[in-house]
Amino acid sequence: TKGRCKRRDGPRYDVLPTQASSGLVPSSSLVENAPTETERITGRACTLISTLLVLAATVALTQRSDLLYEAGRRCTQLFRVPPYKKLDTGTCEDLGLVPITDRDTCRRAGLSLGLSDVSVFHASLTAETQESCFYYQLGQTTLATLWMKPRDSTEPGFRPLCAMSSEAAQAQVRVEEVHEVPFAPMSWVGCFAESSRKRDELRLQTMLRRFIRSTTATGSTTLACFSHCRNRTFTYMSLGGEGGCSCLANFDPAEPSIDLMPDGSCGDICSGEEAQTPERYCGGPTTFAVYRIKAPTPEPPPGSIADLAKPAPGSDAVGDGSGPKISQAGEWVAGVQSEILKAISYAPVPLKSPREPLRGKPLPDDDFMSSDTSALWGPKGRHDLRTMRALGANGVRLYGNDPSLNHKEFLDEAMAQGLRAITGISDYPYTQMVGNCVTTQLNCYSQVKQAYLENLRNGFLDNRTRRYHPALRTVILINEPDLKFQPVMSPEVFCKPLVSALDAVIDAEREMGVVGPAPNLTVTFSFGICRGCSVHGESPAVGQMAALLLAMKDPSTVGYAARNDLWSVYKARWENSVNTANPAKGPGGFKDLFLDVYDRVFGSVPVFIGEYHAPGQVDQEQDLHDILSLAGNKSTLLAGISFFEFQVRYDKGGDEMRFGMFGLGDRSLGSFEIATETSQGTFSAWCLTPMVAASETEQCGRMEHGIRYRVWSKWGYDVKSVPSPELCCAKCGESTRCRSWVWKAHGAKPGPCPGRCWLYGEVPKQRWQVVHDPDCVSGLPPEGHFPEFSNRSPNLLSSRVAKAFGGSGLDYNSFCPVAGVVLLHVPPDKAQCL
Repeated sequence: TKGRCKRRDGPRYDVLPTQASSGLVPSSSLVENAPTETERITGRACTLISTLLVLAATVALTQRSDLLYEAGRRCTQLFRVPPYKKLDTGTCEDLGLVPITDRDTCRRAGLSLGLSDVSVFHASLTAETQESCFYYQLGQTTLATLWMKPRDSTEPGFRPLCAMSSEAAQAQVRVEEVHEVPFAPMSWVGCFAESSRKRDELRLQTMLRRFIRSTTATGSTTLACFSHCRNRTFTYMSLGGEGGCSCLANFDPAEPSIDLMPDGSCGDICSGEEAQTPERYCGGPTTFAVYRIKAPTPEPPPGSIADLAKPAPGSDAVGDGSGPKISQAGEWVAGVQSEILKAISYAPVPLKSPREPLRGKPLPDDDFMSSDTSALWGPKGRHDLRTMRALGANGVRLYGNDPSLNHKEFLDEAMAQGLRAITGISDYPYTQMVGNCVTTQLNCYSQVKQAYLENLRNGFLDNRTRRYHPALRTVILINEPDLKFQPVMSPEVFCKPLVSALDAVIDAEREMGVVGPAPNLTVTFSFGICRGCSVHGESPAVGQMAALLLAMKDPSTVGYAARNDLWSVYKARWENSVNTANPAKGPGGFKDLFLDVYDRVFGSVPVFIGEYHAPGQVDQEQDLHDILSLAGNKSTLLAGISFFEFQVRYDKGGDEMRFGMFGLGDRSLGSFEIATETSQGTFSAWCLTPMVAASETEQCGRMEHGIRYRVWSKWGYDVKSVPSPELCCAKCGESTRCRSWVWKAHGAKPGPCPGRCWLYGEVPKQRWQVVHDPDCVSGLPPEGHFPEFSNRSPNLLSSRVAKAFGGSGLDYNSFCPVAGVVLLHVPPDKAQCL
């Protein structure tokens, strides 16, 4: 009503007493035009239809009110005057429209056009330049983006966006369909049909779906349906018949009124969406294609936006005179997302001790992004990817990679959770396989090409469209090569494998016919000092990165004849990365030791931290805040971090157990099998236990000299060549299942050390289980006392990460009880054979 305010909040309108108290816009001053007489008549017709539908639903469809709401909403939306317009030619003033001159209104205009990414980029170099909002799209297959540019801009692909100001102007504007290929966060659920047993009962639902389909104003595609459902509280959407869209708050595939059908039963791929993943079925005449949707929408695919790198401040000349001229400011064109990278390193090894599970044999396969391990990361299991998203992460870094396994399901779920994947090529082709790089004079071309071809075929690439999976952000060619090839820290040794690996990846992509945006490429170096590097070798990791850059410019300097122009690929797709356990600031901090030097040496090549965690810091939350603040500072090249790590690595033992937000509890949430050609094993998906910061002690638990425990337990290990009882106690502390230990000075079996250690899963409960033996020492593991926690406890590592990352946090009631790691400090003379 006149003089009052109205605010749309879902399906409701709130009537407020005064304009001043609400801060809202009076309805008479909204940019939408007042309805015409035709629109008023149509509105009354829609109201009558909606009323009849509500009466019908009261009788027979009370549980599908979401369909009714969609029918009424779309009927009204057919005749709503759009508040913003995209012009094909001319300017806003030519047609009597209002130019959009601020970023917030530009974002709202993008939402009204159905863009899934409404980030606004600035093209002007000076703040004084008068800017207007432009919509950019060059062809129907490129990503649509929003820009603030000078008003007289005439570059191809840029079209002005205007706000409506009069009904006359509306008639002059020719509205063009928006052809957008967004990074839509949807995943395939399945194809379903109404059960024959329930067909008569669901006849009214079918009628309503047909009505909705006949009044869909934006076309019958998954993107059009997604634009309807994404800004509401729906979790699923479905397309049925010939593309009619329904938004669903919940969906149960086990519902008896529906049957799961083969994917091919859901008709053809929606028109214009042949290049999208997952495959965008539009539904058949009697079947419905169901998709799960999640918000917020992730960042655009890498490589689709040209200039998001941050050049070093100052002049174009890079370096301090002692090193090479790395790059010119502004040269960088790699597609690094503008959002700060807040990833989590993920290697959920399901073992609770270095000695599990196969009596000392290694894990059959350490690839945890395959379908075989979905009990750990997937929605039908522990759902670790959802946990990461709740912590505020926008990326996940992986390690193991078995190219023979399919990774599409993992990438689909990562996309659904809004996580960008940073995957890596494993060490297998470099140092482990028969005929590895070491045996071919460090030329890794053939080994890496074969591995990467399999990766492309098994999920990295859509084999039909030849496009990369949009969840892929970065591919790490190898992790810490400066420590893996002997002698270590020798650029003439580690650079040749890297340039040959990049050459192999390029040829693998060419052989597969890859098109469209591609993930960035990197090598993750250690935080070591490279004494053998001729340039900046005194700075951790910077020397290694500079040596690799020189090798990319001229591969012949490291004895490799490249098949491709590696330097052009480096400039187009490369970003550096480094692992570090150093704190962000202060003496010995990452900023002083690395970032200040890197910004001075590298002109525009971005860098991210592949493993970041400083467990020695007292205030880890502040440390995380400090490092993310550095990444958010536009004067540096730091793009973000990957927090190390998601789960404690009990299988590594020792100091490696200081890292990890979650431990493994005693309750199994299910089992899964890991199998290879040579071995296999069945493992449990253990519940997660939130961890407090690891602590250290120099005091073992109870230690009794001259005593031997005679304990029987289902769990136990015999560890040979242990030189001292202190080290035996420390070994017991590395496993959550160890309850007691026995060390014998002179073991029965010979070995490098005379000592021997037995670990047990029980403690002696009877007097006869404690016997005298002068050669033995027995005891209990180091004791740890951990505080009680709530769902907002600041003592938990995951709580600190969630607060620093800006996540919603976790409900810890569904987790196993809190735990922690206590590491026993063993003096050197007690840890080595003398």
